[in-house]
Amino acid sequence: MFSSQNRPQRWPLLKAGLCGLFLCLTIVSAFSLAGERNNSLAAHQMLVDMRQAGRQVDYQGVFTYQQRSQLNAFQIIHQVRDGKEYEYLRRLDGSSQAAVSQPGNPLDCKRVGQGLLEQSESLHQLYRFSIMEEQRIAGRPAIQLWLTPKDYMRNGYRLWLDKQSNLLLKAEVISQVDGKLLERFQFVKLTVSQPGELRPADEHKGWLVDVDKLPCNSSEQPVAAGRWRIDQPPKGFLLADIRRQDNGRERLLYSDGMAFFSVFIEPATQLMPDGHSHRGATVAYMTYLQSHPQKLYSVSVVGEIPMPLAKRIARSIRLADH
Repeated sequence: MFSSQNRPQRWPLLKAGLCGLFLCLTIVSAFSLAGERNNSLAAHQMLVDMRQAGRQVDYQGVFTYQQRSQLNAFQIIHQVRDGKEYEYLRRLDGSSQAAVSQPGNPLDCKRVGQGLLEQSESLHQLYRFSIMEEQRIAGRPAIQLWLTPKDYMRNGYRLWLDKQSNLLLKAEVISQVDGKLLERFQFVKLTVSQPGELRPADEHKGWLVDVDKLPCNSSEQPVAAGRWRIDQPPKGFLLADIRRQDNGRERLLYSDGMAFFSVFIEPATQLMPDGHSHRGATVAYMTYLQSHPQKLYSVSVVGEIPMPLAKRIARSIRLADH
């Protein structure tokens, strides 16, 4: 037990020691935050490099694509020729698929969501980034990058990037609801070629060409407002594209830079029960709404988002002027 004479002498030492401890913890915390920040910046740059490599690198290989218990294999050839990118895809198992030919997209076209991906601050607020230990995929060294969502409104991603070319070698989509694997893409064979070296033979002309599902935006102008809107859009998802048709149908495309979802609104003649489906990481939910005057519309939400969010979005569609 300390005597009353010792207390005045030891208290300043104890106080100094506690202050030193708090200062140490503050410094450690600052270094931790700085380390997390640097880690996020590095991870964002990896994503940007991956997106660019997927469009600018010539390669060919075989990959598998799994949606829950369904597994299929594909052969792919990707090349850049005369400033345009082309992709040849053929299914290797099951029934053969019909081929659809489209012109190659220019390399300088803006993909929907590309600008959002480059906004590192936005993604940093939505996902927690972790750079994991290296692994080998298709016989090639790969850097492993995990994206864990910070809320329930998006799924998680595990990505394996080729250390040499930055190409995506493997990807997994993880459910935020139950932690289960929703989709997996993985190369089992890959050859990266020098520009102009890869020349598909005539036999490849029947393959699927330019399979990028995302439209090419030639303009940097902001997306104009549509007739419909989402009441309180989910955090981080921005309106990236609007498409209208003469029959009154409208499609709104939203993205957070990684995930996408579309909202389809079209006139309906009969009220039907709500419906939903789930395939891999893609969900679909359909409901109905009535506007003023009493017109009936069907609303469908399709995208790589959790089903509870798809239902919330579909039920919150409103006319833009209301």
